[in-house]
Order: sequence, then structure tokens, then C-alpha cells
Amino acid sequence: MAGAVFFTAAYFLGQHNQPAVFAYHIETFLVILPVLIGIIYWLGADSISMQNTLPLKMHFFYIALSLGWAVLVFALAGQLLSNVLLEKVFFFLNDWMTNISLIPDETKYSKNVIKLAWILTLISTSILAPIAEEYYFRGLLLPRLGHFGFWAPVISTVLFSIYHFWSPWLLLVRVLAIFPMVFFSWKTGNIYIALWTHLLLNLVGDSILTIPKVWG
Repeated sequence: MAGAVFFTAAYFLGQHNQPAVFAYHIETFLVILPVLIGIIYWLGADSISMQNTLPLKMHFFYIALSLGWAVLVFALAGQLLSNVLLEKVFFFLNDWMTNISLIPDETKYSKNVIKLAWILTLISTSILAPIAEEYYFRGLLLPRLGHFGFWAPVISTVLFSIYHFWSPWLLLVRVLAIFPMVFFSWKTGNIYIALWTHLLLNLVGDSILTIPKVWG
């Protein structure tokens, strides 16, 4: 269903010369957030586990370690691994899909359109989506994979990466980048390690670093 909404929205946006990134936001607000939040609401708040407490300094340590690793992977290996997968595996995807950017091309769209895209990205990609995703994938799903032992955080990481179906060429990069935060949350039984790492990663990478380009 999410895929149908995404590609349908992208098609109509393209017909009206609007950036395809709006299709992602439409999909997020109409499908992803309602489904994830709906599942959690239906099962009840007590279905969320991974609530073990940790000393504050341990929170900072695990979050800093996870965030630093993720940034390192995306910065040093992200482009290389993505290009390899695009060339060898996902070569059949057309340019409009592989070139979707959270910040639209300033040579093609007005400043107001670019600012709107940034605001939607801040709300959906940087704040709401990470919270909903972590409560579902780590708070709800990960504990239910406990019978897999060490493989539980591996499976959780892979499923989360596959869930980002709109950018399959980033699958391997995502697995490598976010596995530590998933592992630390699983090992400590504390969802907030993954939650804060995810929030900060998206907030800095997708919103804060793009402020000069959008609002400068």
C-alpha cells in the first residue's frame, strides 16, 4: 500500500512539475505513520518493551558511539556502496527515482517550494517518522525476535532497511550504519539508544545541515 501511494503520488507530482520528494511525505503522512501508530495503539502501550533504565552517562556513551559510527559509514562508504548497487543490481531504476532529493533542485523549483520541502522533511523525516519507526521496529518488533538470539538485532536491522523500499540501493549502507544502535538497544533492553540516535542522525543530516542552502 505504501508503495502504491508513493508511486502514484510521484507520478501526479511529475505531471504537475512538482518535486518527487513530496511523494515521500504524502506516503509518510497517509500510510506509514497511521499504520505504525495504529498497530501500536491497537496492541496497547504495554506492548512496547525495551524500557530498561540506564545511567545517563551510559545513554550518552552508546548514543555517541552509535551516532559516530553511522555518520562515519554514511560519509566514507555511503556513496561508494550505493553506486555499486545502483550499477550492478538496481540498474533498471530510472533517474527520477534514484535522483529524489529531500531538498529540491534550486534551479528547477522556486524558493517557496524548497522551503516547504524542508519544513515537511523536518516534521516527517527528522522527527515523527524516527519516533514511530523506533517504537515499532525496536520497541515492538525486536523483543518478539528474541528467540533468534544474537540474530534478533541483525534481523531487525535488515527488516528496517528493506522497509525503506524507495531507496533500495542504500540497503547495505543502512544495515552497516544502524546495526550498532540496534545492537546496543537490544543488548541493554533500552529503546532510547536507538530512538535518540535515529532522531539525531535524521535531524542533523536531513534538516540542520541543509539550513544554509534553504534559508541562507
